[in-house]
Amino acid sequence: MLGVGAAITAITLVAAPWWVVAVVATLGIVVPGVILLAQVVLPEDSEHKRDLLMAVLRYLDRRSVRKVEQINAAALRKKRRGQRRGT
Repeated sequence: MLGVGAAITAITLVAAPWWVVAVVATLGIVVPGVILLAQVVLPEDSEHKRDLLMAVLRYLDRRSVRKVEQINAAALRKKRRGQRRGT
């Protein structure tokens, strides 16, 4: 695999615009950092991974239910406003 330094050198030699060099350099720094952070944050034990996944799924489910309730309440308020105005 091509290293970040080699990639930056290659795109500089082909006279790429400065922003291309900046994007490649930024990605070369950010992507390995995100990978390392994920390895540190995510647990190694499969039981803990399962618990973490279940917690995330429960959170997303609660959030989606709350969103549906908000949409239904807004529709009901709109309907009631229309009935009061006689439309």
